[in-house]
Amino acid sequence: MYNKKIFKCEKRYVLKSCNPEFVKNLAEEGVEKVMKEISSLAKKLTEDIAKNLTELVSKRLEDLQEDLKEKISMAAVQKITEINPKDSSQNNSVTKADILNAIDPVGSNIQISSVKNIGDGGSVIGCFPESGVSTLKNLAGSNLMEKYEIKDMVGIEPKIRVVGMSAELDSEKIKHYVLNQNQSVLCSNPIECKVLDISCTKNNRKIYQGTLQVDVASYNNIITNGEGKLFIGFDVCSVYDCVSVKRCYNCNGSNHFSKNCPISTIYCPRCAEKHAVKECKASVDELNCVKVMKRDSLVQINENHAA
Repeated sequence: MYNKKIFKCEKRYVLKSCNPEFVKNLAEEGVEKVMKEISSLAKKLTEDIAKNLTELVSKRLEDLQEDLKEKISMAAVQKITEINPKDSSQNNSVTKADILNAIDPVGSNIQISSVKNIGDGGSVIGCFPESGVSTLKNLAGSNLMEKYEIKDMVGIEPKIRVVGMSAELDSEKIKHYVLNQNQSVLCSNPIECKVLDISCTKNNRKIYQGTLQVDVASYNNIITNGEGKLFIGFDVCSVYDCVSVKRCYNCNGSNHFSKNCPISTIYCPRCAEKHAVKECKASVDELNCVKVMKRDSLVQINENHAA
């Protein structure tokens, strides 16, 4: 039997001699305490990372939305002129000063609708109506051709998604109803309207939807003043902004199609395994978001959904 001699030194108890079993238990208790502290610290660190990542992603999404909104609004101006200096190191302020010295927008009767700085010292100038663009381009060509390249930018026509048609109508009939039943919100002259596609809705195959391309003025009026509604026959259809996003089902990325994908390995967007989505046999419980799986495994994010 071992003798236990314990003495007090600076308010701490020091074990001089004890049973080996007691030392073992004491060590296990210490290890358990340390492991609990490490686990607590790891949990707190994970929560902090998740919180910071969420804030960062939210801020980035807000920035991207603002940037996209600005780009769409610029592209929606149908008549645009791009002026780029031949010296790509030139500052945008120098470009603007040269344009102002060469062109008087008031004296030339040019109605400027938008101005935006672009890369390499260039400027994008939107005008309304079309005659203003021609005047701007001619004056820029005469006075700035030596130092600048002047070209027209092709604007885009905004698209809308019209949902709620009770019958599958052809393109001409939809266009006829839109142009003749909604004159209060179609404000350009002439009115531009093109039906791009017609399909049934996902949740109700007896209800139909169509994608329409309209002029900028009518688009703005439909979305704002028209309260997002259009009459088509005897149907009051809901109208939504329609932005087409290219989707790759090879890498599950955006902005390109699978035929142009730079990645050779195919990842299923449903289960994240290496096969095409049409070959996937995963159940709902086996869904995994491949994009989330590629992130830091410390961050606890729900990934049991298709990408």
